[in-house]
Amino acid sequence: MIRYLNYGPRDFVENPDPPATRTGWQFYAFLTGKGAPRFTKKEAIPMMPRSLWVVRPGVEYRWRASNGKVQRAAFHFSNVPELLRAHIGEKNYLMHTLDDTEAAQILEIGLRLRPFYLAPSELLGLQSELALLELSLIFLKDAKHRRTAPLQRIHADRVRKAEEWYQANLKKRPTIDHVAMEVGLSTSQLRRDFKELYQLSPNAVFRRIRLYEATRLMANSDSTLDYIYPLAGFANEVDFYRCFKAEYKMSPHRWRMRLQVRET
Repeated sequence: MIRYLNYGPRDFVENPDPPATRTGWQFYAFLTGKGAPRFTKKEAIPMMPRSLWVVRPGVEYRWRASNGKVQRAAFHFSNVPELLRAHIGEKNYLMHTLDDTEAAQILEIGLRLRPFYLAPSELLGLQSELALLELSLIFLKDAKHRRTAPLQRIHADRVRKAEEWYQANLKKRPTIDHVAMEVGLSTSQLRRDFKELYQLSPNAVFRRIRLYEATRLMANSDSTLDYIYPLAGFANEVDFYRCFKAEYKMSPHRWRMRLQVRET
C-alpha cells in the first residue's frame, strides 16, 4: 500500500531534506537535475542525473541535489516484491539511470495514483499495487534473471499458491506443515520451492507477509497494537516486537508515530 506520494519541483537549497529514518521502502526519482541519498559522512554516493532510487526502511538518510532545484517524484510503500528484495540483497539502495520513456512513465504513475491517494477509495490498494509493480520492474528488467524452464515455472506457481493461501489464513497462524498440506506438497518440497525462487525459507517470507499485514492495519486504523498483532498472525507481543524491529529497525510504536511526519 502507498504510504506517501509527492512529485513536482523542489529546491533543496531553500527546502533541504533533513536526515530521517523512513518507515517504508522509498522510490525516489530525479526527473531533472542530479541527486542521491546520503547515509553517512563516510559513504559518498555520487549524484546522478535522471535517476530512480529505491532505499530500504530502517536506515537514516537524506536526499541531496546539485544546483538545488530539481523535478522529483517520491513514493513510499510498506513492502516491495520479494524479487526486488533479493536483487537489493544486503545493500541499502539501488539506482537506475532513467531513459526518456522511463522518466515519462514515472510521471504518469504519479499522475494516475494521485487522485486515489488524495481521496482514498476501495481502489487505492489495487492502484498502489500496480504502481509498485511498475516501479519495481524498472529495476528488475535489466537484472540478470535465470531463464525459467517449465519445471521451474511449476515451482514458482506452487510458491505463489502457498503465499496466497497463507495470506488468506494468517490469523490462524498456520505452520509450514499445514501450508504444505493445503497446497498439496510435502514440507521438504515447499522449502525447496521457496529456496529455488527466493533463496529464502518459507518462514522468512511468511514473516514478511505478517509484518506487511501489521503495517497495513497500523496505518489504516486506530486500533491498539494488542489488537493488531493477533490479526496479523503473531502468537504474542514479544514475537511481534522482535520481528518488527528486526525488519524496520524501530519499534512498532515509533513506526506508527513517524507516519504522522511527511517525508519528501
